[in-house]
Amino acid sequence: MLADVFGTRCEMVNALEGAAYGAALLASVGAGVHNSVQEACSACIRVTDSVDTGAEREIYEAFYPRYRALYPALKDEFAALAEIVAGQAG
Repeated sequence: MLADVFGTRCEMVNALEGAAYGAALLASVGAGVHNSVQEACSACIRVTDSVDTGAEREIYEAFYPRYRALYPALKDEFAALAEIVAGQAG
């Protein structure tokens, strides 16, 4: 789905931890284990799989302008709903 939405090949890596893994890589640079962030990433991160765009790409591309139009159209309604929720909380 992400490959179709972004219109580009997506690669999966051997780390699922996200931010915590990035923090550990930065710490390894700070501790002198690696000389740079690039070196730490090259040493620790491996591409494990990839997904190319598929047939659904055209569908996402067709719907994207509608998606972009929703927030401006609903902005005032979101604010009104937030006021209702805030009033019920107090």
